[in-house]
Amino acid sequence: MEAADIRSTKSDRNADIRPYRPSWIDYLVNRIERFPGQTWVFYLVAFLLTCLLNNVAMWFDGAMPFGAFDPLFTFGAVYVIYGTGFSSRYAC
Repeated sequence: MEAADIRSTKSDRNADIRPYRPSWIDYLVNRIERFPGQTWVFYLVAFLLTCLLNNVAMWFDGAMPFGAFDPLFTFGAVYVIYGTGFSSRYAC
């Protein structure tokens, strides 16, 4: 016995329509997806830059010696980049 395809064309058309107005993060992620190349490259470069900026701020503040990398501040960049990439594509 074959399973019947019971999807309607109306529900297929409305699958991408969100019940809320897009936020700035939606616009940002859409812009990132329109860049040439793979999106993961952009997120990797953004992660590395954020890691560097976190530590540079500590160097200029004098909290760490110049050139030292604190693992806590380095890993903190994960939350910014992961939150940006994950929020729009996989949120309910």
